[in-house]
Amino acid sequence: MRLSLKKSTVLQTIYTKSVISFCLKLMSAAILYIVTVIVTRKLGKSESGIYFIGYSLTIISCEISRLGLDNVLLKRVGIHSGNQLWGGANSLLKTTMRMVVFPSCIVGGLIWLFSFEIAANIFSEPELSSTLSYFSLSIPFLAALTLLCIAFQGASHTFSSIILSSIMPPGILGIALLVLPIKTSEQTTIVYSFSIIFTFVVSYLGWIKAVPRGLESKSISVKTLLNESFPLLWVAVMSQGLSIGTIIILGIIEGADEVSQFVTAQRVSLIISFTLVAVNVAYAPRYAQLYSESNLSGIKSLSYSSTKFMLLLSIPIFLVLSVFPKYVMSVFGPEFAHSSHVLVILCFAQMVNVMTGSVGILLAMTNHQIVLRNAVSVTGIFSLLLVCILSYAFGLTGAAIASSLGLAAQNLFLVIIVKRNLGINTITFWK
Repeated sequence: MRLSLKKSTVLQTIYTKSVISFCLKLMSAAILYIVTVIVTRKLGKSESGIYFIGYSLTIISCEISRLGLDNVLLKRVGIHSGNQLWGGANSLLKTTMRMVVFPSCIVGGLIWLFSFEIAANIFSEPELSSTLSYFSLSIPFLAALTLLCIAFQGASHTFSSIILSSIMPPGILGIALLVLPIKTSEQTTIVYSFSIIFTFVVSYLGWIKAVPRGLESKSISVKTLLNESFPLLWVAVMSQGLSIGTIIILGIIEGADEVSQFVTAQRVSLIISFTLVAVNVAYAPRYAQLYSESNLSGIKSLSYSSTKFMLLLSIPIFLVLSVFPKYVMSVFGPEFAHSSHVLVILCFAQMVNVMTGSVGILLAMTNHQIVLRNAVSVTGIFSLLLVCILSYAFGLTGAAIASSLGLAAQNLFLVIIVKRNLGINTITFWK
């Protein structure tokens, strides 16, 4: 009876966190939507396209700089916090943050040094040069901020994690765009970089205040962390290749105008899968803790319940975006309405993403990072090749189709991998 009551309490806590996560992620999606509207309307299609290209390069550069430590930190902090070992959590965060300082500074420095060559020779957009220079300044701070937000997530500070990662930076950018006379991608990038640096400072101070110090445990060796993280680095890069890679390839082949339309449609379609992100924020630390206890039945139960929860919230959003795509896209400007079909294509891919459940997180939190790396490598390379071919042949529409097929293929393949390794079929959640 006591065990059943404890299980019920744990599930109720997780459901509560999921609802809070969803509400916050919905808020962040709304803010991102509003900021995208402001950017596209204030800068215009060409300037906003240049900003989005620079932003995409910054995100993938930051991903590389973090060395795949995201899920390692999330999993280990989740286990430490679940056992109230706060000294170990603090020690781990310090170690991982020190590990990313050098690579993030190197990557940022290289982008700053070769910004003109990248802009003029690769993208044929010389005006992108100064935008890249300003974006490069934010890379070390963005890498550290991301690790802090992941640590908050692992420590079950869901509210703080989402506020600091998804609401504060775009919120600052949006307010600045409304009140300041910003008209160029360079000016927008300066404000973005400031928002990242400011949020990093707030996050660091928030972590010190919110998380107990505890007794410092023996630090995990850098070698051990890298052995665990390097497979996940490739996973992270290839996963970003489906979204960021499409933007970069489209920018090289078609130019800033097409990138602006694609990114706008992509950001709107992501509203559907924000339920997946919200659930992952709440459930990922619990998956890690259950696996450390060898409780596969608990993982299976959480996986099924999370998929039901996500679909319940995602289907209405999918229907609205798919039935009224022209109206939704016209909000960004009349020139965006004719790319409404791109929104519909991307929405179907995001629904597949939600229906297959938290397959990537399940593998990452249960020490199957090698298998995850191999699976994502196969689908990621296939997706990027398809993006190159279809973007060259059919432009914006081809890029949307290739990106959507790649995302769907990756998730369906991971469903098979999860079934094979954990015995959980995430798409049979109704049983």
